[in-house]
Amino acid sequence: MPCTCLRTYNEVLLTMIFKEGKMKVFSGQTALVTGASSGIGAEFARALSKAGCHLVLVARREDRLQVLKKELEESYGIKVDVIPADLSTIQGCEDLINKIDKKGLSIDILINNAGFGYEGEFISQSVERLKEMIGLNISTLTFLAKHFGGLMAKKQSGYILLTSSVGAFTPCPRIAVYDATKAYVLLFGEALNNELKKHKVKVTTLCPGATRTEFFDVAGQTLNILVKMTLMSPESVVIKSLKGLSRGKSLVIPGLLNKLTVLGLWFLPRALLAPVAKRVMF
Repeated sequence: MPCTCLRTYNEVLLTMIFKEGKMKVFSGQTALVTGASSGIGAEFARALSKAGCHLVLVARREDRLQVLKKELEESYGIKVDVIPADLSTIQGCEDLINKIDKKGLSIDILINNAGFGYEGEFISQSVERLKEMIGLNISTLTFLAKHFGGLMAKKQSGYILLTSSVGAFTPCPRIAVYDATKAYVLLFGEALNNELKKHKVKVTTLCPGATRTEFFDVAGQTLNILVKMTLMSPESVVIKSLKGLSRGKSLVIPGLLNKLTVLGLWFLPRALLAPVAKRVMF
């Protein structure tokens, strides 16, 4: 299906979901979206805006955030705050929290989406790049969830979405550290959902498969034909994610093929997981 047709289809589907009232829970609330300058993060911003949700958009590329802010405020009449930040360091995470506090913003929904991949043989990879990836994919995600999750627990309401990956379910050579960071997010998210239930805070862990974004370019990974055939649109991923979040689902794996892939992994001997994953991905 051509991209324009697919986007139109997803917009129609999203409109139907709103008419059914499944997204009313987000109306009038304020969502913090990290990694909002492109891909899944930008689509989260668009979908939440359509639901009547005010936004705090965070990413390094301020120019893209400003363009998105203008689009969403003009289209949906919501308020959008833009905070450029490099979240790959603890200092960047702390600076973001301080800026939000100074603005007096109360975050009702945390879309902990920022992250990136890094492809290559582990022993040849840049230490600095690995530090940035681990910092963003694990440390920042954890401390943002702790800070805003704590505030939500005090209010006895809130939503947290953590972006993991289907890669969290299997080791994969050449993206070994990336998959390991996403396995952390998966286990952390499921445990956090259990802990925060008593505080009426819903935590959903999103595990998308290959998605049509800038992810693979940033990771330095060339897609093979098999992976290209399985690409989902970011709009589809977001629609399924927000439906799951609104219902308080602990885990969302968008797409039938991705669900079947994760199910199939349970039947493979442990020793075969890494070589099979490498064969599929590369």
